[in-house]
Amino acid sequence: NVTSSVLHVLIAVLVAFSAAGTSVETVVTETHVYVLADVSYSANRNLDKIDEYIDGLQGNLPRNSELGIVCFGLNQEVITPMGETIHSVKTAQVDQSGTDVVAALAYVGNLFSASRHASAKKRVVLITDGKQTDESDSGALRRAVSALNQDGVVVDAIYLDNNVQLGESEA
Repeated sequence: NVTSSVLHVLIAVLVAFSAAGTSVETVVTETHVYVLADVSYSANRNLDKIDEYIDGLQGNLPRNSELGIVCFGLNQEVITPMGETIHSVKTAQVDQSGTDVVAALAYVGNLFSASRHASAKKRVVLITDGKQTDESDSGALRRAVSALNQDGVVVDAIYLDNNVQLGESEA
């Protein structure tokens, strides 16, 4: 009788949780994401849109994830360290006179090299509106992304205001 009563109570509790829509979600994999946001002079008009993309990305990350934001123009600045409160890209204090995507990708690669990221899945979301300011080495961008891929970093890109002519290549 005691066993039957315990099983009935247990089943009643499980049915109640199920009816209430309760679910258990376990995320084993830890994911670290850096948003690499272009805030150069040409992207200046899109800063609100970049903030919207970041908010959407943050809202869609799995529970066991952390997000950091790096802004770049000719130089780079971490405006939100990994896992901390998100700040607007409008707060960045970078040289906006040009766009150096290759250096920004290398910078983020160095941020990921810390031992704290060793067991986490690593991703970079590049948000940019155009090409490199210095195009003297046409393969530099491809090599920068390949180097990150070899280190286990997945690179995604979001293009802002697709302003290049038909036939031109973009990041």
